Amino acid sequence: MLFAVGAAVIGKWSHGQPTASVKTVVETIFAVLVVSFLDQGESEPVAKGFAWLFLAAVLLSNNSPITGLTKVTSGTTTASTAVAVPLAQTAATNPTRTV
Repeated sequence: MLFAVGAAVIGKWSHGQPTASVKTVVETIFAVLVVSFLDQGESEPVAKGFAWLFLAAVLLSNNSPITGLTKVTSGTTTASTAVAVPLAQTAATNPTRTV
């Protein structure tokens, strides 16, 4: 579960979204509580299954850290775009200035 929560936070951060909203915190607390209550006695395999499902859901979602890393390596992140556009505009409006 720790990996699923960490991947969710990293995924939202890598896509430029707020990492901690009220909805996200409530969903995370609920998921952790469900798995922790099941993680005792005979229902431990069910808890492990839920933890794996949560991790798979995070890694396959639109806010996956995998797709965030792909954007970073291809150079299409919002941070690089935010820097590149003003530099290109400066070069276009003032051709004598070196950027």
